Amino acid sequence: GGRPVQRERIMNPIKPLPTVQRLLQALALLACLGWITPQVAHGQTDLELAEFYYNEGSYPQAKLYLEGIWKKNKTHAVYTMYYATLLALDDFDKAEKVVKERLKRRHKNSRSTALVDLGSLYLHFDRREQALEAFMEALENLQPGRPSAVSLANAFIKLDELDMALATYERAEKLGTTGFDYELANLQGMRGDFEGMVDAYMALLSTKPNYLRTVQNSLNRNLRLTTIEDNRELVRVSLLRAIQTYPDNTVFPELLVWHFNQIRDFASSVIHAKALDLRLDEQGVRLMELGNTAQANGDTDTALECYRYVASMGPSNPYYFTARNEVLQVRFEVLTAAVPADLDAMGLLAKEYAASLRDLGVHSETAMMVKDRAHLLAFYLQRADEGIGALEALLAENDLNDRVAAACKLTLGDIYVFEGLIWDASLLFSQIVLDFKDDPLGHEAKFRNARVSY
Repeated sequence: GGRPVQRERIMNPIKPLPTVQRLLQALALLACLGWITPQVAHGQTDLELAEFYYNEGSYPQAKLYLEGIWKKNKTHAVYTMYYATLLALDDFDKAEKVVKERLKRRHKNSRSTALVDLGSLYLHFDRREQALEAFMEALENLQPGRPSAVSLANAFIKLDELDMALATYERAEKLGTTGFDYELANLQGMRGDFEGMVDAYMALLSTKPNYLRTVQNSLNRNLRLTTIEDNRELVRVSLLRAIQTYPDNTVFPELLVWHFNQIRDFASSVIHAKALDLRLDEQGVRLMELGNTAQANGDTDTALECYRYVASMGPSNPYYFTARNEVLQVRFEVLTAAVPADLDAMGLLAKEYAASLRDLGVHSETAMMVKDRAHLLAFYLQRADEGIGALEALLAENDLNDRVAAACKLTLGDIYVFEGLIWDASLLFSQIVLDFKDDPLGHEAKFRNARVSY
């Protein structure tokens, strides 16, 4: 009885074939079917094997295949692989023979870069004099035209032969090809010749002002203007010279303003910013930006000069209200930060606020003036009732921007607290919290409301 015993079938797992082996089988099959000739299959196989061993770093095996392939197939890819293999094996004689063989076959347009390969070979084997001979011959073989010069210079740069790269551009210019300012600037930067780099950038901008941003980035990166005094002076002098040489080109004063701003010398920026503003009819926008930057960096004198200049352009200027407000705002910030408080100066500033509001009228664009004047009246000049009245009248207007209205409510709430009107203050703060739930204004109002409650 019982079930018949079944023999276990032992399955040998089939191992995946390596890439090269699978390739061999596929090529062999194609050859059998007559789709490719056995010679092609064999040639392809040798090349694939050579690539495989080369990529694996097995140079002796790669060389075995590449020697045969090179005799029949002298493409750039095969040359690159074979040359690198011979270098890896320190086989100078073979490598020199291969490079010279290729050199004979090169068209005159690409003969120069092939000579750099020969020089590179000599350098690899510490034969500096022979390398220099090859490099000089490469220069002599340089053909006119931009592509030839850039290609040869880049070949030298790869070998860190920066003087030879410079000589390449100089030779190209003698042959009648110009316009290498961008390449020369980068090359001079690599060589550590910062004066040469800056001069090349000035020449570049004189014909291609659209490179301004590129030049700014490069100067920042290479010259570290914020920390190296000599480099700052180098750029300043070079730019002043360029402004004299190219008086009609606005890119140089623009770069000079940028330069002064980078090194936080805002006062020196002003005169050039004014000149550009007039020349380009910018209506003060550049001065407003410079004023904001100077103010943010603590240079209140320059900020005031910029804002006053724009305010002097009169009511028809689009930045007139903003500029007049900023003049007062800067002085307000300076005075309220000072310890001890200068009450006489604050009294004068409050009068100037009142005069400006008479000139300009009370509306949305002058609301911040009303707010800051009320702050001075209440907290420094013992005239809280006057400040409260001004802010309440302002908030009764319907044309206020929501954020401006909230800022005014915050100040009014603070004054209410100062005067002991806690309930009124809490009501105002609660309104702002409701109107600006997920906004810094709302968070600030919430904080003040919580503080008032205790």
